Amino acid sequence: MLRTLDGVVVVAHDADLMRMAGDSRRISQHPYADFRGVVQQPDDGSPREERRLATLGDFLQRARDRIRLNVELKYYGRDPLLAETVLREIRTLGMMGEVVITSLNLDAIRQVRAIAPEVAVGYISSIAVGRIGRVPTLVPQSD
Repeated sequence: MLRTLDGVVVVAHDADLMRMAGDSRRISQHPYADFRGVVQQPDDGSPREERRLATLGDFLQRARDRIRLNVELKYYGRDPLLAETVLREIRTLGMMGEVVITSLNLDAIRQVRAIAPEVAVGYISSIAVGRIGRVPTLVPQSD
């Protein structure tokens, strides 16, 4: 999840839509309305409206009471409002128990914990493969 210039949380893995739709514009530098015509490639025969850049709200509505979602906070630069905005959308729909919030950014997970200690969180680490001692902890270690 990352935010558009106007603060809409969208479901995207990369900072741009190049891999998804051949569009090199950075998501964070444009309002959501600029991406309404972008269609995911390749054409798999599904309706065009189902292959557009989806919002977090779209996913939450479809998943509600059906499946739990792993909501990964993506940071391509600084976005101090991402965690708060994501949690607000989830809380508004009453889905705090239907999600786990994850991120490669440990500070983001700490922010989620501070705002919503009741929501499940997970830290994604790629630097500690084979060396579990290198994984940072959410809670400071006491001496």
